[in-house]
Amino acid sequence: MDSQMNDPTYPSICIPRTWKNVTWQLVKDAFEEVLGPGCVERVDVVSREAKNGESFNKIFIHFNAWPNTEEAQHIRQNIHEGKTIKMVYQFPWYWKCVKSNVPKRRWNGRRPFMEVMGEEDAQMLLEEGRGSGQ
Repeated sequence: MDSQMNDPTYPSICIPRTWKNVTWQLVKDAFEEVLGPGCVERVDVVSREAKNGESFNKIFIHFNAWPNTEEAQHIRQNIHEGKTIKMVYQFPWYWKCVKSNVPKRRWNGRRPFMEVMGEEDAQMLLEEGRGSGQ
C-alpha cells in the first residue's frame, strides 16, 4: 500500500459530468447510503459549460474518512488505481466516478463571520472600494 492510502480521507472522488439539476445533497445522500452515514465531509459542485454551450456540473466528493468495510475499501482501492466506478444513484441512472486529481482544500482556520459596522467603518470600506460587494 502506498503512503497516500494511509490517509483515511484519500482519495477524493470526481464525477466529471452531471446534469445541472444534480445537487450536492443528492450526491452526499447517495454516497452515504452506499458507503455509510457520515463518511462524506463535503461535496463541491462546479458549474461548467461544454464547447457546444451545454451547461453541466463537475462534482468532487471529499471524505471525513473512507469506511473500513470490505465494499468501501474495494471501491477506494479501485478508484486509487485509476479505475472508473459506476455509482447507480437511481436505477438506471448513474454517475461515472474517478479519482480526483485536485488536492483537497484544507480549512485555513478562519470561519466566515458577521459583525455590525459603525458609520466610520462603513464609510472607510466604501472609500477603499471594498464595501460595495466587489
